[in-house]
Amino acid sequence: VTIYGGLRADSSAEADARYIWQKLKAMRDGEGVVPRRDLLRACHRRIPKGSILDAGLSELARRGYIAVRESKAESGPGRVRTEILLNPEAEGL
Repeated sequence: VTIYGGLRADSSAEADARYIWQKLKAMRDGEGVVPRRDLLRACHRRIPKGSILDAGLSELARRGYIAVRESKAESGPGRVRTEILLNPEAEGL
C-alpha cells in the first residue's frame, strides 16, 4: 500500500484519484475551480474515458478533496457545464 498526498493507492480507482488530484492542483485557477472538460483533456493519456475520470472524481469527493458543481448555460439551449471545486483546506496534502 502506497500513501501519497493523503491518498492510499489500494485500487486503480484510488490510483486514478491520486493522479487526478495532482492534475487538479496544477490546473486550478485563483478560485480553485477546474472545468471537467479541461481536466479530461489534461488526463487523456492515462484516463481515456470520462467514466474512468468520474470514478476518480467520486473517490476524491467522497474523501472531501473536491465538490462537483453543474450549471446550465446562461442563455439559450446548451449542455450542462460541470466544474470541479477544490477544497481549500485539502490543497496542502
